[in-house]
Amino acid sequence: MPRHAPPPMTKPTWKVVEFFRSGATDRVCQAIYPYIFNAGQETEDKLPARKIAMDIFRRRFGNQYLASFAAARAAQRPGGAYDILHWLDKLQVPLDEADAAMQTPLFYAAREANYEAVAFLLQRGARAERLDHNSQNALFYAAKSDPKQEGTRIECERRKQWRAMAGRPGDTRKDIRKDLDANGRPHKENRLAVIDILVEYGADPTHKDELERSALDYARDDEILRRLEALCHRWRAQGDVRPPPMAQQLPLVEPPCMYLSKLDAVYDGQYMVAYSDQQDVEALVQLESEFIDDHARIIELVHGAPAPPATVCKSVGVSPKEAERKRIIKSITGQRNRLDCTMKIMHINAYTQGGAQAACARLITPPKVVGYMYQKVKVDFSRADRKGGIVEVSHLKVSKSYVRRGLATLMFCGLVQHLGAGEGEELRPMQLSVFDRNDAACRLYEKLGFVSYGESWDSELSGWGSAQEPMRHIRWRRYRRFVAGETTERALAALEAKLPPPSKWKWQSSMSSNDPPAKKPRTSSG
Repeated sequence: MPRHAPPPMTKPTWKVVEFFRSGATDRVCQAIYPYIFNAGQETEDKLPARKIAMDIFRRRFGNQYLASFAAARAAQRPGGAYDILHWLDKLQVPLDEADAAMQTPLFYAAREANYEAVAFLLQRGARAERLDHNSQNALFYAAKSDPKQEGTRIECERRKQWRAMAGRPGDTRKDIRKDLDANGRPHKENRLAVIDILVEYGADPTHKDELERSALDYARDDEILRRLEALCHRWRAQGDVRPPPMAQQLPLVEPPCMYLSKLDAVYDGQYMVAYSDQQDVEALVQLESEFIDDHARIIELVHGAPAPPATVCKSVGVSPKEAERKRIIKSITGQRNRLDCTMKIMHINAYTQGGAQAACARLITPPKVVGYMYQKVKVDFSRADRKGGIVEVSHLKVSKSYVRRGLATLMFCGLVQHLGAGEGEELRPMQLSVFDRNDAACRLYEKLGFVSYGESWDSELSGWGSAQEPMRHIRWRRYRRFVAGETTERALAALEAKLPPPSKWKWQSSMSSNDPPAKKPRTSSG
């Protein structure tokens, strides 16, 4: 596929292009989602910032809209073309506009074999029969074994022979990669499915370009060749009477977060609860260090002397070595199944004032992580459906700069959304353990409906003092929250009712960013 150099762009705007083409899928979707969720909620002072952001989403970057860069995402990594196109469509970003090469996002999605993206674009009105500046349709690019394949099958074979004669490495792009794409299907299966749906929607497999070549001439894989030959035969047999395309059932696109707080004009942005990922490791390490310091202060309050760092770390179940803690955090970030995950809460400041350059920089900059929660479900294997068991919250921490703003409650709202996703039944019991003298935490959990569960117990503070000194202990208390028959919706409503009202923080709004009342994220159809 020819590459046309776009007109010169400033560094921030070019970074937006790279962000949509190769950024982590979750991050890109999270950058878009607040503008969808907040539509109609913005007050007068927020509307100018929204307009600037919308202008960025809907503008041309060089000769292309953002939909082209999203469609061109590699099918394996980073993936996510379909999800990003789905949210861009919600912002009314053009999905079928041609660039300088007369190619639409459909051409780029077909080139990469992004099947769900191709199906989505076709269902949203993209024309499969459209021709580019080479008089080729999208089928020409889907037929290739590799997105970077240059030339026809014969040209590639000749080039392979020349390279062999020159003693240079051979071209292996005839062989379609055998690993799985981001959607969990083999790449060849996706490429064949793209070819099928393009023809179904009107891409002529017998069409020849300006050099009298057809898509067959570009296919190097034997199975793709056979599929195209069969489609050409059927196309000729059908003549001008073709059946309408069948509607494709595409996967549901879930919101890119578990919870998003409501936007309020009083506050500097809002808060988003989402799964953690690799880019959060440094922030999580810093928060865990604060977590250790918090418990060190409580131990010192109880015993009147500071405990050794190793003793404090052992008491809360973390490694005393920061490098080891970082390694462990890195190994668990990215886990996102209902049985085991680390959640983060981020401060999103999408509506700060500034021009287009500042808005571009803000769009691609990761939001600040201001808290985290780690949860693990202890499954009841005695039940056949394995839906029983206890949700154990082993770590919960809010940054010192963001305490007393309802962020812990927001994380529990996110946890409820996470646990209840797709189950439609009563929530599992949630439980956690805290130092008995952690008064602030105990008050919070009791406010959220947790009750003391079982007897308090003492744990040894080993490694502190000499052998002649008596062993020191710290007392723990366990809390549990369970309401028989409580569904996700009822639990969410009960937790949201505990969020502080905006008026409580109005006097602070000029000094810091605060947490507005929360609201459940809309579904993908919202």
